[in-house]
Parts: sequence; C-alpha cells; structure tokens
Amino acid sequence: SSAASRLVRVVIVGAPVTVRGGSVRDLVGGGPIFRHERAAGLTPEAYLLAKLTFFSVVTVAQSIVMVSGVRLFRPGPDDAILLVSGTFEIMIAVSATAVVCTTLGLLVSSLTTTTEQTAPPLVVVVMAQLVLSGGIIPVTGRVLLEQLSWIAPARWGYAAAAGTVDLTSIAADSPDDVLWSHHPFPWLLAMFVLLTLATIYALLTLRMLRRR
Repeated sequence: SSAASRLVRVVIVGAPVTVRGGSVRDLVGGGPIFRHERAAGLTPEAYLLAKLTFFSVVTVAQSIVMVSGVRLFRPGPDDAILLVSGTFEIMIAVSATAVVCTTLGLLVSSLTTTTEQTAPPLVVVVMAQLVLSGGIIPVTGRVLLEQLSWIAPARWGYAAAAGTVDLTSIAADSPDDVLWSHHPFPWLLAMFVLLTLATIYALLTLRMLRRR
C-alpha cells in the first residue's frame, strides 16, 4: 500500500537526516582542535576513526529507537529475508544507511572551511537522498538518474527495507524494481554497496584530513 511505501521512506530517509547535520559540521567546527592535536602527534587515521566510532554508535542507537517507535504504532514485516526478524532487518537497513550518510556528512565537512559553508551541501545531500532513494519517483530505467542513485545511500537502504517488507507485493503502485525483491541476493547486495560507499567516503575524508 501507499502507507507502507511512506513508512519505509520515513524510516530510511528520516534516520540519516537526524544525524547528518551533526557530522557535516563536526570536522570543520573542530578544525583548530584537530590541528593542535595533530601537532602533538595525533594521526588523521586515529582522529577519523574516533569520529566514525562515535557517530556510528549514536546513529545506530537513534535508528533502533526510530524503528522501535514506528513498530509501536505499525505492524512489522510478515517475515524476514535472512535474519530472525523482519523488524530486525529493517533496523539493520536503517542503521547501515544512517552510518553511511554520517560518513558522507564527515566528507562534506572535510571539504569546507567554515560552518556556514556546510549548509548548502547539507541541503543538497538531503534532497538527493529523497529523490534518489527510489521511494518518491522511480529511478530504475531512467538515464542519469539511475546511475546517480548508485552512489546514494538511501537508494540501497530503501531497497533493503522494501525487500524485507515485500513492498512490490503489498503496494500496487510500486515500480518494477529488481532491488526491492524479497530475496536474499538483492538484500545482501544492498548491504555490500552500503559498506563500499562507507569505505569510499571514509577514504576520501581521510585524504582531505591529511591535507590539513
């Protein structure tokens, strides 16, 4: 149903939005501290690892709370694809998406020099997740739009969640998206791509930190 589609969209796009703003301002705001600590021997690798660990823990906790809150008012998926619970799979999908988006936020922060400069890219990133997730407008088969969606965390998180709830079967207006299939391969593919995106964003952020 359209209600199920909206629900998936809220938990997938909503969780990253709640934490992305903090990460996108963190590195630029803590620039003076980082330079001072680096002069004292702190490596960019250790600094970034500490930031990723902190934000990941916060992000996962917020994602679990969000999905649990939704489950208080809405029924969970009928069955899971791979794990013991469909709700747990949704938590994994939301948490993974939020962590990758947080890493993307740190990358944006590393590319700016003032806190004010982070606002425009933050808006662009948020809007891009909404559009490229595939939950608002279909992206499959659309030249350029589909290719851009491959680097959008929300695209893969939404696909994993849609697969868990079997959205193509319960929502008549769902697009024919193979990534939304209620099968193990698309779900595992989504998790793999999210891990890959997080690695790429983290490596790019590390490269920018080394230049400071």
